[in-house]
Amino acid sequence: MKLSRLLLLPSVLLAVSLAGCILQPDREINLDIVYPTAQRSEITMKYRVPPPPPDKVYVLWILNPDLGRQVKIGQIPPATRLSAIKTSVDFFATGAVVSIESSADVTQMSTTWALKAGQLEPSSTLTPRPK
Repeated sequence: MKLSRLLLLPSVLLAVSLAGCILQPDREINLDIVYPTAQRSEITMKYRVPPPPPDKVYVLWILNPDLGRQVKIGQIPPATRLSAIKTSVDFFATGAVVSIESSADVTQMSTTWALKAGQLEPSSTLTPRPK
């Protein structure tokens, strides 16, 4: 995962750019997150993903597992070319998931994901890497 950070003072604007793993050649996800305050995240997600399986839809979720926060943004269309979605949440976002769902009306994210980027597990479960 590519991670870059920008910190500007004195207004304390933090921006993070995250690139998800490209496990298949027809899928890609990149996140740019700007934190205007500690309680607000402005997210630009660039992605491409083929059509979902029959009778399935893609749903975008923004999350912060350390805070136990997960917000469904909504259904997103497949994209064969890099497409962008802009959204915001009222918490410090650390990752995004595009899940594969049977309906856009779901209230809980499934464990079947088409795309993912950022921190998706609580920090306490991450294994430190030796330097």
